[in-house]
Amino acid sequence: LLMNMLLGLTAVTIIALPLINPPAQADQGKQPGNMVVSIAWPEGSTDIDLWVASPGDAVAVGYANRAGRVFNLLRDDIGTGLDELPLNYENAYSRGLPAGEYTVNVHYYRGDVPIPVAVEVRMGRQGEPAGLVFSDTVLLQAQGQERTAISFTVDADGKIVAQNKVYKPLRVLPKKG
Repeated sequence: LLMNMLLGLTAVTIIALPLINPPAQADQGKQPGNMVVSIAWPEGSTDIDLWVASPGDAVAVGYANRAGRVFNLLRDDIGTGLDELPLNYENAYSRGLPAGEYTVNVHYYRGDVPIPVAVEVRMGRQGEPAGLVFSDTVLLQAQGQERTAISFTVDADGKIVAQNKVYKPLRVLPKKG
């Protein structure tokens, strides 16, 4: 009788163990269309700024406004002044891609690199096989110049349906006081 009880307890334990913590199921849901925008420019103490505007933003995302409704600026590189690495780059990430118009600008804040400054602009989308959506080099001719690298429209399905390079000012001056 004791052996039968022990055998029954062992059988229940073996049956119950997989049910206590079932194996993790792969998420079958579609990931949001997160976008990564990055810029890179030559070594030195030159400060180039990335500005990104998304639908519904009252103020574009950049060094003076690091977070918006859709985008966040994760790195504001000011050149070699406070940075031990010679590589100069900035990047911004989105949380989803609601339908509407987006604009990506670069701004020559200050620097010591010979003019013009070549700024490489890359835009990639997570969850897509190709990944890279846009890549171009923007030449900034003078300190203070701001140029639109790309302006694009996203439809309700998250697809880019139109793009252009028509200049749209985004730079916001920081508030004093």
